[in-house]
Amino acid sequence: MSKAPIAAGSALSTGPGRLPTGNIILAAVRDGTGAITPASVTGALAAALKEAEKLEAETVAVPGLGYIDGGIGAEESAAAVIAALAGHQGESITKVLLVDVAEEMVTAFIGELEKLE
Repeated sequence: MSKAPIAAGSALSTGPGRLPTGNIILAAVRDGTGAITPASVTGALAAALKEAEKLEAETVAVPGLGYIDGGIGAEESAAAVIAALAGHQGESITKVLLVDVAEEMVTAFIGELEKLE
């Protein structure tokens, strides 16, 4: 990838390759020390949401971030993702899909969403 590496807490968009979608936005969740923290996840997703706004995206799919490779737990990831989404102020995004293949992450997303009710 010609745009790599990207700075911690930043995001960049790239074409979809062979995927049936418009763009892929990559978010760098490791902080400057190489660690993954809830704050670094929130910051990276905030950057990704800003990038989506620049692309005038209406729908974004957001997976769990930072929990797979020993960074943070699924619950911490879900809380950080929800915090970034709650703090986002934009105009083009009207739909957010929380997605993941890991049951643990999906359960954590549901738990965080239930706290908002």
